[in-house]
Amino acid sequence: MPLTRRDFLALASAGATLALWPRLPAFAASDDTRLLVVLLRGGLDALHALPPIGDPHYARLRGALAVADAVALDQGFALHPALAFVRELYGRRQALPVLAIARPTADARTSRRRTAWRAAAALAPRCRAAG
Repeated sequence: MPLTRRDFLALASAGATLALWPRLPAFAASDDTRLLVVLLRGGLDALHALPPIGDPHYARLRGALAVADAVALDQGFALHPALAFVRELYGRRQALPVLAIARPTADARTSRRRTAWRAAAALAPRCRAAG
């Protein structure tokens, strides 16, 4: 059976969780706060993960991709049913979905935006070191 990307991510996540399990209480007791940004390339888009509620055009424009059984969040958005656990995190102010972010540019091509994000990621370690 070939290993799919989804299977690989599930195995990698499970492995990381098991490797960090003994240290998890130390993370929970820490006052250290961090910003985690997850950029998913391909497959999952914002309108599938966080579909708009009450948008009269959503179901018509998304067709078969429209999420019918989404879990209500607030502010006119919901969560895909597979992300229902994020609602609890959101309620505890431990997760905040942010939609439609990009650097301001007249050129909306995805490849240029990706290049800009990668350049910023490459600079991040040097910025942290500079303090």
